[in-house]
Amino acid sequence: MPDRAVLSGILFVLRTGLPWSYLPTELGCGRASTCWRRLRDWQEQGIWDLMHFALLNWLARDGDIDSSRAIVDSCSVRAVCGGTLTGPNPTDRAERGSKRHLICDGQGVPLAVRLTG
Repeated sequence: MPDRAVLSGILFVLRTGLPWSYLPTELGCGRASTCWRRLRDWQEQGIWDLMHFALLNWLARDGDIDSSRAIVDSCSVRAVCGGTLTGPNPTDRAERGSKRHLICDGQGVPLAVRLTG
């Protein structure tokens, strides 16, 4: 399956929140399992980080990043299955959890995302 078609399927699921099993075949992106596996593999290879860096570089060259102000936000999430980036969640009776941190420029362009325990 071509990377471009698989990327369309991945982005569709990530933007809509639809379960992988409901991925419409009409999109032409192959089976849901193919998209899920490619997402996992690209994440392990650091492809998403490279794409984010390339997009930020492109926006910066065109002067499309508003560095006059920044927005920082975070949210705590439960980590039922655990993992290396989990710790006691102060908002959920010290259950295991993680915290997502996000910083955006003045126009809402995500500059950095981190996950901590």
